[in-house]
Amino acid sequence: MDKQPAIFLDRDGVINQDHGYIGTVERFEFIEGVLPSLQALRALQYRLIVVTNQSGIERGLYTEQAYHDVNDYMQQRLHQHNFAFDAIYYCPHDGQHTTCDCRKPNPGMLLAAQARFNIDMRTSWMIGDKVTDIQAGRQAGVGTTCLVRSGQDLPQHVLAEADWVLDSLVHLPAILSLEKKSSLI
Repeated sequence: MDKQPAIFLDRDGVINQDHGYIGTVERFEFIEGVLPSLQALRALQYRLIVVTNQSGIERGLYTEQAYHDVNDYMQQRLHQHNFAFDAIYYCPHDGQHTTCDCRKPNPGMLLAAQARFNIDMRTSWMIGDKVTDIQAGRQAGVGTTCLVRSGQDLPQHVLAEADWVLDSLVHLPAILSLEKKSSLI
């Protein structure tokens, strides 16, 4: 089986508004334009995989079931637009009480997806809104990292960590389309 590229996406702040600890469906709100952008990325033949830290579970701010309820809601909304992620990985740990390899900046979630889907990490992308997302991508050997601002005013030293900086995920399909076209020339 041939290796294939993937786009690894953080959830809160990339796909949906980050209102802090999204533990209820009422707090989940897609970022404007994300749904058509995800469909455009799928059309470019990438696996689309969510990798998200959810420390609110271990911190007791919401239950694991509440996290799954929010994801089920997200997936239902995506299905209404004929879209689904290939997989969703999450880390329930807060990094203080549990030592794990899944909490970003550790690469565990990305490496698990790589093994499951035979992903070519060199041609893959990691998209996040925090430096820990970028660091996880680098540690996993992802070829290109992208930081999305999603309304945040990020300091220059954080912006410098990523290969690309975009205002929103909405802009990524155009960049990837151009890259694919230039690689065919």
